Parts: sequence; structure tokens; C-alpha cells
Amino acid sequence: MVLAVLLLLSPLVYRPQGSVIGPALFNIVIGKLVAVSSSTGLFKFADDLSLAIPIFYQSNNVNLEIENVHHFCRNTGLSLNLQKSYFMFISFVKNCFPVPVDNIAERPCLKILGITLSNDLKWDTHISNICKLACRRFYAIRIIRPFLSNAQLILFYNSFIRSILEYCSPLFVGLNFKNIACLNRVQRRFHNLLCFYGCHCECLASLCFRRLSSSTSLFLGASTDTNHSLYNLIPTKLHNTFRQPYSRTELRRRSFIPFLTELINNDTELPK
Repeated sequence: MVLAVLLLLSPLVYRPQGSVIGPALFNIVIGKLVAVSSSTGLFKFADDLSLAIPIFYQSNNVNLEIENVHHFCRNTGLSLNLQKSYFMFISFVKNCFPVPVDNIAERPCLKILGITLSNDLKWDTHISNICKLACRRFYAIRIIRPFLSNAQLILFYNSFIRSILEYCSPLFVGLNFKNIACLNRVQRRFHNLLCFYGCHCECLASLCFRRLSSSTSLFLGASTDTNHSLYNLIPTKLHNTFRQPYSRTELRRRSFIPFLTELINNDTELPK
């Protein structure tokens, strides 16, 4: 029985700049690293390594997986940058304490490939971070506004700001009203610059509509593509409807798979 999940972020000390074949050789070397347990998720990107380690009642393989990474690095001439390595303990079990990990600091949130994951599995921190980042870019829009037409400003907004708000948006498709309002305020701020305050024209597509559209396309595409990485996670289909996963909490019900399953089964019209 799974007690909790630990995420470990371990950047590898490596500088591929200045060499054409260096990154390729590094990928060949790091590609040989495998986890000890088949239940451990191991994710590699450039010189970053992330581990998703389930913790069981009968055994604790956290330190075993970490030692496996250390052993691999020693044998291949690589080294771990422990000052930039962190772990996050996730558990919804009462009276459950984190597993001690030597020389690696614990954090309540981890940023992996631009996505901020929290130990409560909520999107509040991630949405707050991307909204702050998007707002800091409005200065550039104010500077160039007198020199561009409305169509050019919209194109600039879509590529420079909306791209931040929609990065990996299918992941947080089932946002609560607080986070939806936070994202909409950023777009409304640009709309007030483009038009006049209080204008309700539809020159900008709804973020909620776009988010749901991309999520639905991803879900339906993964359900029919056996080579898709999400194929095994999509519920089975019975009588032209997907089997609804059991959701004990509201947080689980609004996650990607249960939320889209309910939306598609009910043939709900996407909000505009």
C-alpha cells in the first residue's frame, strides 16, 4: 500500500556548451541510468533529473534510489549538485512524517520544466507565479503600444504573455474560481490597454475556452493512440462513454482525467 510519494530534483553538474558532440555523448551516458524499482518514475531532461518515488509500508526505497544515482554518477565521472537538489514530500495520510534525506533540502514546492508542483497538489502557487511573470511583461507592451496596430498588439500579447498563461494548461484544466479569476485578470488588463476600460468585445479568445479545448483534444487523442504516453491512463470506454474514475475528494475530481471524463461523457458545452 502506498503511503506517500517523494519527488527528488537532482541537477547534474555538466556544461555541454562549446562542444557539438558533447550533448549527444552526455545523453548516451545518462540514458543508461535506470531506477532500482519499477514503481519509481525517473524523468530526464538536459542536465536535470527528477525522481518520483512511492513509499510503501513494507519497505522504504527512497534512500536506495538516491544511492543508486550517486553510484551511477561516481562510475560515469558525473557529480550531483546537492546545493540545487531538493525533495518534496507528498502525503494525505495523518501522522505521516517525511523520510529523512541526507544533504538534500526539503521544499513545499518544486519547479520542474516550468511547472510549479506543490506538496498539497494544488495549483495556487503555480498560477500565482505565472500571473506575476506575465504582469512583469506588461511594461514592454506599454512601450511599443504607440507604434503598433491593434492586430499587431494582439499578436505580441499572444506570443509574449498568453503563451505563459497557457503553458501546459491541460494539466490545470479543472481550476477553481479563484485561479480562473487570477488568469482572467491578466488578460483583462491587456484588454483594457487595447480597448477602453469596460469594453466587452471579443477581440481576445477566452482563456477558459482555449484551455478546455486543448485539454479535450489531448484527452480524445490519447484515448485512440496506443503509442501515446497517456493512453494507459485514459479510462476504458463502455457504450460510447468513458468509465468515470472514482473521486473521493474535490481535488481529485477536478484533476485532468476525472474532470475531462465527466465533461466528455456529459457532452457539456465548453464555456465561452
